[in-house]
Amino acid sequence: MPVYTKLYGAFVLVLFVLYFGGIGLLRQNEKRITVYSQALLFLAGLVFYAYAGVLFVPVLLYECAAAWSFGLFLAKKTTGVKKGIAVFCLLLPLLLFKYLRYLLTLTGILSGTFFLPLGISFFTLQSITYVLAVAGGELPVEKNPLPVALFVSFFPSISSGPILRAKQMLPQFGRVRPFDYETVTDGLKVTTWGLFQKLVIADNLVPYIVSVKGAQDASGTAQLLAAVLYSFQLYLDFSGYSCIVIGTAQLFGFRIPQNFDHPYLSESVSEFWHRWHISFSSFLRDYVYFPLGGSRVREGRIYCNLLVTFLISGIWHGNGMTFLLWGLLHGLFICLDRLWKKRSVLLTFLLVTVAWVFFAAESVKDALLTIASFVRIPGELLQLVAQMKGGGGGTWERLATAWNRLVFPEADVFLLQPVVFLLLFCGSSLFTKNHPGLPWIRGQKPLLRWSCYLLLIGAVLFFHAAAPVNFIYNQF
Repeated sequence: MPVYTKLYGAFVLVLFVLYFGGIGLLRQNEKRITVYSQALLFLAGLVFYAYAGVLFVPVLLYECAAAWSFGLFLAKKTTGVKKGIAVFCLLLPLLLFKYLRYLLTLTGILSGTFFLPLGISFFTLQSITYVLAVAGGELPVEKNPLPVALFVSFFPSISSGPILRAKQMLPQFGRVRPFDYETVTDGLKVTTWGLFQKLVIADNLVPYIVSVKGAQDASGTAQLLAAVLYSFQLYLDFSGYSCIVIGTAQLFGFRIPQNFDHPYLSESVSEFWHRWHISFSSFLRDYVYFPLGGSRVREGRIYCNLLVTFLISGIWHGNGMTFLLWGLLHGLFICLDRLWKKRSVLLTFLLVTVAWVFFAAESVKDALLTIASFVRIPGELLQLVAQMKGGGGGTWERLATAWNRLVFPEADVFLLQPVVFLLLFCGSSLFTKNHPGLPWIRGQKPLLRWSCYLLLIGAVLFFHAAAPVNFIYNQF
């Protein structure tokens, strides 16, 4: 049930009525309201998950039961061995479905197409945060399994995050959430902002990117443009999804921290990872990098810790060499950040874009061929200038003809609409903060404020992609 569809909207609407209708009927009985709201949202999570694949519901239930059980297990007495056993058991479904199956397929023992349980990489890490928070004394153990099960299976974030923290969410699940007009309307605004990013910009960039990827003779200029646009497609696809999730949770009164903070305005790759997929990067920091010693060890060990952390990041994203190299590149870039103190937004964006080429490629060979094609760009531009000087027609006409041949492998792919919206988005990002509530818009006078809201709604209704695509991070 993709969160950008009408079906999802209908699902949330029915759940919204049941949720606040039940709270209204139960009135002052706070204990019953808490149990009712938790049970309803847990059931909603199971229904949402079953729609994606009912056969994988037992995997989700296992993770819920294991998280609760190991929380009780570690609350009594915590040792390193016990924590290791708990984490391994929580990781077991992910290891079996994502990695062991890949190795068996690679060796020819298994064959055919296999599907991952929806969101397994996300709710697995989420369950680990609960168990380790209990083990570390950051959170009291939950003797009631329902809040833990709700936390692991929370329907807005179950498919692609953000990766929630138990100490942030469990206290919220334990409080009564009466209807609040301002909270609900803010949630709708954030959701609309997410739909705009996803449907109006990200999905409309896909036809061009696919046309370049599928062309046998695409120019280096087209390859570079496609790589740059893919960087924005991935960002707006995932940021849009995160906003929809945050907005949906806010409809029911729950606050989820922002997951992106203008990552492409970063002046270094280190800063980029403080702004990109914040819930995942903070998980890596707290549960991988810091336990390895972080930055409290000698310099050589720091570089080793960084490389290991980002190799794990690559492995978490996928089980192919392209993801491994993507993670390794980011680790190397951050090591270079420590050696070379020069900061540059443009250089950081170019480095991240080169790494995305591996992330998006079917194979390492394809990624290397794409990067190698960039070398041809100076020659192609010189040829473009030469074509402007010859032939018939005016200078601008010759320029347009030569540019179209250079950049567009397919004549029926158009970029004007998504690029205009992308430029508007980038321009607004220089002056506003892209986080839940859209505070810049909310802080304006009523006429400008509501004009912005209506323009966003109109853009989603009239300029959405003809064929929306699945969220890129759904595959993880």
